[in-house]
Amino acid sequence: MSKLLGSKADRDELTQALRDAETVESEDDPRHIASQKRIRDAEAKLPMLGRIVARDRSL
Repeated sequence: MSKLLGSKADRDELTQALRDAETVESEDDPRHIASQKRIRDAEAKLPMLGRIVARDRSL
């Protein structure tokens, strides 16, 4: 099952990165660039189903 979902820590990292990205106010903000990189890095560690679960939990 973990091959389909990835590890809980990786899913939690993506969920938290997505939640933190909501606080960035504009795309010109350096925090926006950093948050997008954090999201990409977290997504790279997860298979597709794990990404879906993490994104669903971030809402």
